[in-house]
Amino acid sequence: MKSRTLKGSWIAIAALFVAFPAFAAPEGVHAQQAQEEVEIPEFSDEMLEVLTQAHLEIEEIRDQLHEDMAEWHDNTRRQEVRAEADERLAAVLEEHGITEEEYELFIYAISIDAERREAYERVREEIDGDER
Repeated sequence: MKSRTLKGSWIAIAALFVAFPAFAAPEGVHAQQAQEEVEIPEFSDEMLEVLTQAHLEIEEIRDQLHEDMAEWHDNTRRQEVRAEADERLAAVLEEHGITEEEYELFIYAISIDAERREAYERVREEIDGDER
């Protein structure tokens, strides 16, 4: 069962990159990677919890966006739905007191660093357990 949860998390992270490409990696990261390794800051336990909670809320927004986009075929309405989701995403980041850059670095870090990914998964499991 745990492997399904982990697999689901990776699918969610990959979908996040597709749905919101701005979250895939900081804009300068790709260009900088061609020249050197990107230094990703360490996240304190408290910050890891805040970022993970924000990520869970962003996953919910993304899932709702996918449902809404499937419902609407009119491009104008789809753009409105996307704009509404973008506003909700910005509100989540603001509510948690994190910047888009911090969030992007977090997503990037858990996608490339196994140790950070494992720490994220532990915090996620704790949060999921608390919400049940």
